[in-house]
Amino acid sequence: MAYWYRKYIKHWLKTHFTSRFWGWLESLIVTLFILAICFWASPQDPFFSEGPFPWIMFAPVLIALRYGMGPGLVSMAITLVAFLWTQPPVVFLEPWPKEYFLGGLILTLLCGEFRGIWTLRVRRAQYLSEYAENRLATLSKTYFVTRISHDRLERNLITRPVTLRSSMETLRELLNEHEGKINRESASRFLQILGQFCSIESGAIFTVEGKKIASKAIAYIGNLTKIDPADVLIQEAMRSKKTNYVAVDKLGDEIVSDYLVCVPVCNTEGVILAVVVIESMPFLAMQEYTLQSLTVLVSYFADQVWASRQAADVIKAYPDCDVGFATELIKLISLKHNNGVDSALVGTYIGDIPEREDVIVQLRRQLRGLDYLWETQVENYQLLMVLMPFANTFAVEGYFDRIEKWLKDQFNLSLKTSHIKMRYVKVEDIDPNTIIHRILKKV
Repeated sequence: MAYWYRKYIKHWLKTHFTSRFWGWLESLIVTLFILAICFWASPQDPFFSEGPFPWIMFAPVLIALRYGMGPGLVSMAITLVAFLWTQPPVVFLEPWPKEYFLGGLILTLLCGEFRGIWTLRVRRAQYLSEYAENRLATLSKTYFVTRISHDRLERNLITRPVTLRSSMETLRELLNEHEGKINRESASRFLQILGQFCSIESGAIFTVEGKKIASKAIAYIGNLTKIDPADVLIQEAMRSKKTNYVAVDKLGDEIVSDYLVCVPVCNTEGVILAVVVIESMPFLAMQEYTLQSLTVLVSYFADQVWASRQAADVIKAYPDCDVGFATELIKLISLKHNNGVDSALVGTYIGDIPEREDVIVQLRRQLRGLDYLWETQVENYQLLMVLMPFANTFAVEGYFDRIEKWLKDQFNLSLKTSHIKMRYVKVEDIDPNTIIHRILKKV
């Protein structure tokens, strides 16, 4: 229950409830405002029932286009109540303009339906775009980390035999063990990596709870164990959620800081988990490449912390599950919950056949750009689970046909007769462990 509250209910209360409240309030204000203008412009016939155009109908129409059918109908009801309230009692004994209000009601309903359909389409497109952008950002950070590692490996192969990639893998395993918590052990390990690859002489990591920075460092290099939270560099980093550093050409007499660089550790939701504060580093190291490397490494660390926290329940149930795979599955469940976007989890079971290793290698090459792979062992089968974002039933069936044709052409194998099976389950709005269990029990 706590999982669903944290993932969905809390998010809904934070976004939808507040926005809808102000939407209803604004609908009421706009309707009363337009009514007041009409009464001021035409006191004799404020509803323009005898004029060439019913200008007062702009109130429910505009509100229906902006906020949807519900607020539009409320605005129409207010307009009708205002009409009845302003008419003398004798009007109830005579026929009143039913077609006038019926036409306005139908127009309001059409505008509300139009707004509802296109809002859903736009929101769906935005979520798909955000998901693709997040995947691209993650790949970009991974690529940059690999690039830094290779550059350092070329320069320091003899003196520094440990690569950045292996260091980050060790740190990732450490975060998984502690369920993504930034404790003394993981923070110290990460700070050692920063010190080695960014030439930090004195620096520290301070955890952040809410908007309050811890008074003591959870890990440090050199003599920096405490900081001044009111320092201008730290305050600017907390406000902008971006890397801030001392630039000589931008310093004024009124700007004084005791530190050189401050980097906030922000997760993908924009929450600051900690700050990395650097007090001193070599003069020649204070350059754009070093600052860029520092920013990317901290961002990569924040992503790993977020991923480890999100995937903690899945890793507990399936210890050999890849953290990235579990994180992507949770994201796709959220997409399904919020926008109804279809995705699928495909399992390919490969039995004990002579071509087993070749088939596995070739299946890895068949992945699409956004697909995510997890390999595990189930009984006598090697299971390759492929997470396919934005894949409906037709896309999965097309994937099955493509794999079957490829197996026939390359290895003269068939899914019906060989020891190779393919199954799939839809990514639904349920617990991720249940989805994984469904594909595992299909063997």
